[in-house]
Amino acid sequence: SIHTQTLPIELLQRMRNGELMEAASFSLKQRSCAGELFSLAKQNGSLCPAWVQLTSDHSRLTVSESKASVDSPLYSIELRALLAINFGPAEAGEAMPWRTFVLVVDKGELSISGSSDEQAAAWVQGLQAVLQALGLLAEPLAPGTLIKLRVQMKLALHAMQLRQRRAHALTALLRQASASTGSAAAD
Repeated sequence: SIHTQTLPIELLQRMRNGELMEAASFSLKQRSCAGELFSLAKQNGSLCPAWVQLTSDHSRLTVSESKASVDSPLYSIELRALLAINFGPAEAGEAMPWRTFVLVVDKGELSISGSSDEQAAAWVQGLQAVLQALGLLAEPLAPGTLIKLRVQMKLALHAMQLRQRRAHALTALLRQASASTGSAAAD
């Protein structure tokens, strides 16, 4: 769980082993994507599900159709080419944005959606740890910050579904939690 600090070595091993993700998609900013830092076997598009893996030398993140096709990835990003790792997409309409992280390079963005809240947060933490070890990131986000971002995204979605402002939705949730805690204590 994200609530307990996962050791960087465990995160590193997890990423090197690779994991099946819910989805991955890439959108180009420029027409040409050939180059040494970034490669695409497929132009714009989505992949559901997707196998995501950190190379054994910790220099690249690859996205393949399956674990069996890891030797011929559809997307490959050299970590030193990353401009940003965004937790939760900025665009509206994403069903569960807290399960998505976006890797930004100068040619475009690779959006990866995890199968669980924990999976997405663990990959963000792990990638930040690798970038920090490579001297490419001064200070990663604290796990508490990732939890806070996830809560904010869930609250925003809840408020949107209720067609209320966030403050009103939060007040309603707190009242509901207080009532259920009170009735549980009375039992």
